[in-house]
Amino acid sequence: MSKKIKGNDLLQKIEDNVIADYELIKKCGYYLNDDDGKKVPNIEEFFEEHTKALNNASNNGKEVPFYDFPSKEIIGLLPKGKYLFGDLFKCLSKADPSFLKKVNQFKNPPEGDDVLYISDLINYQEKEVDEKFYFDIDQETSEYNQEFGFLESTNGSKFLYLFIGIDESEYEDNKGGYYFQQSMSLGCVQIPETLNNTNSEIQSYELKEDFLCTYYSSYEILQLGNLYIFST
Repeated sequence: MSKKIKGNDLLQKIEDNVIADYELIKKCGYYLNDDDGKKVPNIEEFFEEHTKALNNASNNGKEVPFYDFPSKEIIGLLPKGKYLFGDLFKCLSKADPSFLKKVNQFKNPPEGDDVLYISDLINYQEKEVDEKFYFDIDQETSEYNQEFGFLESTNGSKFLYLFIGIDESEYEDNKGGYYFQQSMSLGCVQIPETLNNTNSEIQSYELKEDFLCTYYSSYEILQLGNLYIFST
């Protein structure tokens, strides 16, 4: 294994690269081997060393703005099974079109050309839980996080939603999959074993164990168990 770059050397490496991305983390010596023998980033160890280096720099008198510190969101656990990954609304349109239809009908009236957003999904979930009307929902007091979390599909299973705030962007994963999102969101939606995915802009994999969903926004990496989806 390559020697891990640490401290000020690590901070300089990140500065030279502008951001710490999927490939840089590995180049800095922070990686593991996945089940296929491929190198994947050891993001958590890199995150801890990155944070430590910034704290040390700050304690030694360097001005370090708060936004330089990396952030991560531990979203929670999902059960093992077969899932669609990628653009949230492309996944839902394949896995649960009736859910999207109900959400669209809930918007009173549907706005524009029936474009839906994560906020619409959350509003619909609020209605299902508390029997609220569309115009009675106050997102500022919602129990749901507006940027990431889990919602419930038609069959009662949880699905992951993640707001990324970019109109269009491309992603890859450590298994060679390609993604294109154009809804400012990513998602992870469980599907039946018999459902086949034919959309080349989202991917389908079966995860053999329950898995933790973690988003490292500073590195633009969504880790779902042993699956890594990263910005390109």
